[in-house]
Amino acid sequence: MALTVVYARDARKALVGIGARDRERILLRVEAYAAVPDAASHDVRTLVAQQPGFRLRVGVWRVLFDRSETTMDIRYVLHRREAYR
Repeated sequence: MALTVVYARDARKALVGIGARDRERILLRVEAYAAVPDAASHDVRTLVAQQPGFRLRVGVWRVLFDRSETTMDIRYVLHRREAYR
């Protein structure tokens, strides 16, 4: 079951500011996860503490998102040093 990917305004804005090579890697990983969300090969973890949801690791970038049965709501795309503040 594939998920529909929805990017929040902050996530779209962040992707514009990321270099083309990294942006392409991030978009490919997001689409791969959305196509097969239950595969063990994705580096996805459940967030704890003050941030609910999930994170997808793509090199030094973190994609923070919420997931329902049909959608993957991308909230933020952040560098790893900014992601967990």
